[in-house]
Amino acid sequence: MPTLLDLDPDHCRAVLASLCQCGPAQDARPFLYDMRRWCVSPTRPDHCAVIDALLREGKAAEAYEVVAKQMDADGVAPGLPEFERMLRALSAGREFDAVEEVFDEMLLRGLVPEVGVYNVYVGALCGKGDLAGARQMAACMERGSCPPDVRAFGVVVAGYMVNWWGYAACPVKASFGMEETFPFPVKFL
Repeated sequence: MPTLLDLDPDHCRAVLASLCQCGPAQDARPFLYDMRRWCVSPTRPDHCAVIDALLREGKAAEAYEVVAKQMDADGVAPGLPEFERMLRALSAGREFDAVEEVFDEMLLRGLVPEVGVYNVYVGALCGKGDLAGARQMAACMERGSCPPDVRAFGVVVAGYMVNWWGYAACPVKASFGMEETFPFPVKFL
């Protein structure tokens, strides 16, 4: 780790940005700790740069630690964008139990999901094979004044097509399951 003679916040942020862009992410994360130790408070963009570097290297669990623990320790409350990125990365890595943990953490912090966040979560439930959970979440979206959009509909249709034996061969059967899931009009905007 380089030693800084001048602890100017701008220089610290420049070193962090360089580590995030050019170095391994494992070097950038401890640098956040060092910044705090040097009395240079990391900001949201500093944390986001480290999260992005970790996600680029496929280290979603480590990135989630930055979101869940380090941001709070640095006095920066993680917001919906950070949680949505974590949900997307964990879902893409098929870490469905971790997706549920992140979604629950987001709700415990009082953050209100938007339709894009719900879509990621519903997609993870479908990927996990939990079609009943996906149906339940679609109903929660409607009750929570966040009606499912066409993407949510497509995510659940894909879940039915992939997970229920025979539905891949029979889209008509899948449509009956969809009527159960979305008994209300779907917004196509």
